Amino acid sequence: MSVQEFALAAEVAARRRWGATAALLALVALLLVISLGIGPVRLSPLAVIEALFGGGSDVAQVIVREIRLPRTILAFAIGGILGLSGAALQGLLRNPLASPSLFGAPQSAAFGAVLVIALGLADVRSYALPVVAIIAAFGSVFALLAIAGRNAGLLILILAGLAISSFAGAATALVMNLSSNPFVVLEIAFWLLGSLEDRSFQHVALALPFIVAGAAILLSQANAFRTLTLGEEAAQSLGVDVARLRLLVITGVALGVGGAV
Repeated sequence: MSVQEFALAAEVAARRRWGATAALLALVALLLVISLGIGPVRLSPLAVIEALFGGGSDVAQVIVREIRLPRTILAFAIGGILGLSGAALQGLLRNPLASPSLFGAPQSAAFGAVLVIALGLADVRSYALPVVAIIAAFGSVFALLAIAGRNAGLLILILAGLAISSFAGAATALVMNLSSNPFVVLEIAFWLLGSLEDRSFQHVALALPFIVAGAAILLSQANAFRTLTLGEEAAQSLGVDVARLRLLVITGVALGVGGAV
C-alpha cells in the first residue's frame, strides 16, 4: 500500500468515526428529550423542548426544568463517566473485561459513604455524602500507590486493586452488620442499590465538576491509549510514559467514579 492510499484509508476511517459519533450524540439527545417527557405527567417531545426554553405552561416548566432535568443530567453524566472509565481501563490493561471496580475506587467510595451514614453524620440526601465518597475514592488511589508503588507493573496494580476492593467490600458489610439500628441498615441497603430520586441542581453542581474533571483527565490520554494498543514496550519507544499513564488513569477513574457515587 502506497503512502497516498494509506492516507486516503485513514481519512475515510476518520470520517466514518466522526459520522458514527455524531449519530450516537444525536440519538442520546433524542433519548434525553424523551426521558424528560416520561413520568406520572406525560409530556410530548415538543412540550419538553418548549419547557426547556421557557415556553409552555408553568406546570410543564417546573416538571421539566426543576424535577426531571437534574436527574436526567446526573444519569447522563454518571453513565458517561462509568463507560469512559471502563473504556480507559480496558485500553490500559488491553482486556475487554476490565471495569472501574478493578482498582477498588467504587467500593472504597461506597464504604466511605456507608460509614458516614452508619455513624449518623449524614443521611442519604446529604451533600456531605458524595464529598466523603470522593475522599474515600482518592484514599483508595493513595493506598494503591503505597502498596504497589508508582512504577509497579500491571499485574501488581491489579492484585493491589483487587485487595483494596475486597477490603472495602468487607468493611462495608462489617459496618452494616455492626449497626444496631435496623432502619439505618435498610437505608444503607437502598442507597447501595442506587437511585436518582429527588435529585436537584445542587446535587448536579456538587457531582458534575468531579465527573467532568475525571473525564477530562481520561480523554486527554486518548492518543496514548491508541499507541498503547501496540504494546507497552512499543508505546514506551514512541515516547509514552506508561507509569504516568497508569497514574493518570487511576486518578481519573477515582475522581469520576467518586463523583458519580
